[in-house]
Amino acid sequence: MIIFSLNLRGGGSRAKRKRVGYHIQKGEVDVCFIQETKLSGIESSVVKEMWGGNLVEWSHSDAIGASGGILTMLKKHFFTLNFSFRGEGFLGLCVEKEGDFNSITSLDERIGKSTHRYRREIMFFKEFIEDMELVDLPTIGGKFTLIKSNGKAMSRIDRFLLSDCFFEYWKVEGQYIGEREVSDHAPIWLKDNRKDWGPKPFKFNNMWFKHEDFDVFVEEE
Repeated sequence: MIIFSLNLRGGGSRAKRKRVGYHIQKGEVDVCFIQETKLSGIESSVVKEMWGGNLVEWSHSDAIGASGGILTMLKKHFFTLNFSFRGEGFLGLCVEKEGDFNSITSLDERIGKSTHRYRREIMFFKEFIEDMELVDLPTIGGKFTLIKSNGKAMSRIDRFLLSDCFFEYWKVEGQYIGEREVSDHAPIWLKDNRKDWGPKPFKFNNMWFKHEDFDVFVEEE
């Protein structure tokens, strides 16, 4: 997936819009985020100029006075745009991309059924996770999330897929799979680890002092 982002500083100029469209088409962009459009009530003709063609879906948040304004454009049929939501300073979109989310990422995530016909599905699902730059968290507790009543067929078809930023901000360490109770699907919790274990250990090698640039490096850092 190719994403293009630009602080436009005003999209009132037709020449500027066409130039943006040139970069989008040249770069074969799939998703484009434009900030500071400084436009309100954007018409489809303006969006098509900025995209550089007709095959586009879009949503926008109006400028307030002479500042702000957000426009998000998507290659048509790349995502399915379900709805958008906006507020002061932000624009959000709910989209879908083709993919079977009853899928698994490896053969050992399903038992009790023939896995031969799932190999191609697994490949597509793993490609989706990679394309979206998501992380499939390790499991804690149980392994399977769907357990049939007879206990003979089990799969891991429920999971959280997160962006890297969650690990930095929330200190997420894994997803906990609970016990099957009111449904044939087990509940899942995201587990964070905010414990303060104190300063991290640091190993120092005395031989570093012998490097001629060591003092300079320390001072610069």
